[in-house]
Amino acid sequence: MYYLRKLIIIQITTLILVGCNSTKEQTNTNKDYNFIESPSFTIIESYYQHWVAGVQGGGSGINVTIKLDNFVKGVTFENLFFEGKSAPLKEQKINTQVYQAKFKGDNNNEIIMDGEIINEMANTPPVKIPFNLNKNEAVVSYIENGKLKFFKISALQEKPMIAYPSANPNNNN
Repeated sequence: MYYLRKLIIIQITTLILVGCNSTKEQTNTNKDYNFIESPSFTIIESYYQHWVAGVQGGGSGINVTIKLDNFVKGVTFENLFFEGKSAPLKEQKINTQVYQAKFKGDNNNEIIMDGEIINEMANTPPVKIPFNLNKNEAVVSYIENGKLKFFKISALQEKPMIAYPSANPNNNN
């Protein structure tokens, strides 16, 4: 009886220690990343804007726009992290000092629900971003001199939502 009690206590202690260790590994904070305080470029305006399509099935999303000044050649923007998601930060063709990240809304994701597990494997699981961000905060990842760097934008402004008008399907007036 004594050995049984000792074995149970050892098992419970092991489970508690393993449980605490796995929780520690899952909590990833911004402390793991070194944010650049003063990057080689200047952001003169940064904002996000929700949008909805005017047609059923057109979806919705958020566009995050960053306007730069003193842009330095040799800087390549990678991704923007915002509201728990990540999207590529792309240069706008109209203005080379404006970059935009486009996030699709949750309604745009096609999820396959099927009785067969094989068919559901095509679903992509959501990816957790490595940053804990507050509302109106975003992180820009960029490469400068071959080194990946991160810059935190702390005051993204929200602009009014864009509601795109519905299209005339027959092109009739």
